[in-house]
Amino acid sequence: MLRENGKIAENQNPSHEASRRFTYLTNQIDELYHKVNAKSSLSDSVSWIFYCLYDMGGPCNQSEFSRLYGISRKTINSALSKLEQLGLVKRTAGDGRNVIVSLTEEGLVLAEKSVEPIISAEDSVFDSWSPKEKEELLFLTEKYRNDLENQFKKRELI
Repeated sequence: MLRENGKIAENQNPSHEASRRFTYLTNQIDELYHKVNAKSSLSDSVSWIFYCLYDMGGPCNQSEFSRLYGISRKTINSALSKLEQLGLVKRTAGDGRNVIVSLTEEGLVLAEKSVEPIISAEDSVFDSWSPKEKEELLFLTEKYRNDLENQFKKRELI
């Protein structure tokens, strides 16, 4: 950050301004989901795991959450424990060390009321975009994520 007379000065670097705008927009998107989650009285991470389980369409291997959605195993385990306590999911032993996760009847009813409208809203946004717009968003977001990870590694931040 630039400092002038002990105060943080505006950074006139166009790249920094683009980064700031991108961060603002992603935080605003996160805040929209937080507002939706607040209505269900579930934390953001618990809501996200509940969403993912419903989105997967049925019982699934617990390890699939991390692979498909990029969520840490610690977050997955704690969220699933909370959802089990609430009677919304159940875990059963699978083959070997695999754990199968599924919605309970109560969980399915709640997901249809709370998760399905979110998925429908998200799909409506993408349905209104051209294939080129969708591909551009996904390509550039993935590029940003990969490049940012490389820069963090280069600077030994991760």
